[in-house]
Amino acid sequence: MIWLALRLTVRSGREALTRLVVIAAAVALGVVLLLTALASYSALHRQDARTGWLQTSTHNHQPSISEGASDHLWWLTTHDEFGGQSIQRIDVAATGPHAPIPPGIAALPGPGQFYASPALAALLARTPADQLANRYPAHQVGVIGHAALASPDDLIIIVGDQARQLAGQPGAVAVGSIETAPTPHNLSTFQEVGLALGAAGLLFPILTLVAMATRIAAARREQRLAAMRLVGATIGQVALLAAVEAALAALAGAIAGNGLLFLLRPQLARLRITGVRWYPADLNPGAITIGAICLAIPLAAAAAAMVTVRSVQLSPLGVVRRATPAAPSIKRLIPLGLGVFMLAIFALAGRTYSRGASASYAPTIVAGFVLIMIGIIAAGPWLTMVCTRVLALRSGRAATLIATRRLADNPAAAFRAVSGLILAVFIGTVFVAGTATATSGTALGDDPAAATTAITHPTGAPLAAATAATLSANLRSQSGMRALTLVRTYTGDVNGSPQGLLACGELAGTPEIGRCDPGTQVAIMPLYALDAGHTQPQQHWPNAHNTPSNLTQLTVQAVVIATDGTPATLERIRTAVDTIAPRQLTVAQTFGQLSAASIRDATQLQHLGDLAILISVILAGCSLAVAVAGSLVERRRPFALLRLTGMPIRSLRLVVLLEAAVPLIGLTIVSAAGGLLTAELLIRALRGATIRMPGLPYYLTVLVGTAIALTLVLSTMPLLQRISSPEHARSE
Repeated sequence: MIWLALRLTVRSGREALTRLVVIAAAVALGVVLLLTALASYSALHRQDARTGWLQTSTHNHQPSISEGASDHLWWLTTHDEFGGQSIQRIDVAATGPHAPIPPGIAALPGPGQFYASPALAALLARTPADQLANRYPAHQVGVIGHAALASPDDLIIIVGDQARQLAGQPGAVAVGSIETAPTPHNLSTFQEVGLALGAAGLLFPILTLVAMATRIAAARREQRLAAMRLVGATIGQVALLAAVEAALAALAGAIAGNGLLFLLRPQLARLRITGVRWYPADLNPGAITIGAICLAIPLAAAAAAMVTVRSVQLSPLGVVRRATPAAPSIKRLIPLGLGVFMLAIFALAGRTYSRGASASYAPTIVAGFVLIMIGIIAAGPWLTMVCTRVLALRSGRAATLIATRRLADNPAAAFRAVSGLILAVFIGTVFVAGTATATSGTALGDDPAAATTAITHPTGAPLAAATAATLSANLRSQSGMRALTLVRTYTGDVNGSPQGLLACGELAGTPEIGRCDPGTQVAIMPLYALDAGHTQPQQHWPNAHNTPSNLTQLTVQAVVIATDGTPATLERIRTAVDTIAPRQLTVAQTFGQLSAASIRDATQLQHLGDLAILISVILAGCSLAVAVAGSLVERRRPFALLRLTGMPIRSLRLVVLLEAAVPLIGLTIVSAAGGLLTAELLIRALRGATIRMPGLPYYLTVLVGTAIALTLVLSTMPLLQRISSPEHARSE
């Protein structure tokens, strides 16, 4: 029987072969997107494993060598920045010949030497020295290899130093080995839930596409199977024939999807899903995952085909009969209601992110979100039936009556055709509303001074007065400098809050951090006012009753630098700071950059959400195109008969358009509203906040997506004209 099934599948004419190819192509698209998501997850783990060495400390979880037999290595990690990119600097100094060596380099750099990652080496070569290279008073002796880098874009430098000199630096530690444990990710509950929701939201449209693909021409296949039953085939034999046909197409699609993934890896590696590029070799889901998918998808397709055989029934006269499915009941709303109820419990019980919600609640919240998506699928047919009844109240034309009658007979089939787009709208709404709330509240985001005024703080003890004087003189000589304000140490106490002293003559050049009261020479201000989100340009600081000459002997708590706003000036200032006070001050950042850094994780989550939305829309459009094309192929004889009775082709086109448009438009509105409600519950449960309503781009995206979906429906009209020709009216 299996051999017969294979022959019938591939040698039953052009229609059967075309159906096999179309199903395989649709499954391949779903598989390659699913494998891409799994490969990305696997690539993250590979990146974590290679960058664990950056977490080296005196207590490594997985030492690279036996610490009892090694010489100590002085180790200091600092962070720099160039052009919005983070640079990781590792200073090392060996105390003996058996000191541990970081991965990616053959030997430790000596004093005055450094290894740079390929991206940083290229950046050093093309950038003026006064903007970057002068920060590293050494010469390059090699390139850091792939084994120590997460991405080709990584900017990492390993600098050699004298052990005695490095040992005296704040933050330097003596280590006996290099950490080999993967980099830990200290994600917040909000981030963990967001990533889990994104994965779940991406999986559903993929499964929808695969399910729609395996149902292409299902009705015509059932008719052929019913004919076999009439000539004596048993139910088991018919089920085996259907299962083999579905499994063969799904297996071909799964294999093709795997091949496409490996062909597209160089292009996929360029996608900056996490903000950086991948190494193509990292995008490998693994042999076990590939084998599981190649086995699971054909088995699932075979099982689905065997289930559909149950609808092939024979009357006592030996005639195939197809009963109209029962109308969906309101009970289909139960899963949707349970999902909303689960999220509402956390939203109303006050377990919010801002009050330290435990990560243990995250699985339950994700389960509620997944249950809502399942509820949308379950409630879809009932909602489609409701939309159809609303349209039937205004039916006055033959095309409208035919469309509403077909929708009413089988609302589940009508919903399946648009379920991918409905899920895409729901997921997109949740992410747009949720991430817009998470990234709101950027400090000084619209202030022009945020991009021109930078600040740097001492990394340890306050900066010595002599060093501050040298730094001040050097910075004032830099081209592009507008003004400079030194915030000095105040030894008194004001309400238990650390304070700083400022010379009003200097403060006048950096009004972005406030102003002095009239007639004041030295003002006093709280140091927290220098943090991003707290700066108060309109604030007048009170008189400190001091003179500028007395400030010159005081240590410095912060340096505020006003520039002309050009990137080159900012980089020269950073280089000057690092040259005069190496490793004593933080990297100079504008207030706008500090504000952006405070929401960087949420912004990265938004990028991941945008990518998930994009993939969901692509999958949804493909699902709709496959469903409409399959529906037309199944109904070639009824359409041909309608044309023979005199119905014009334009009326048939209107029937097809209405069958797709009614559930699409109606359920899009319902799905968008449900997405906003879900986003509100999630944000309340995770952050104790209220969502921001999406802006105009969101509504335009929904409208454009709906228009594209209807355009895909219209693109099948040439197929409608071809399959409704008179020769297709004959009974097979």
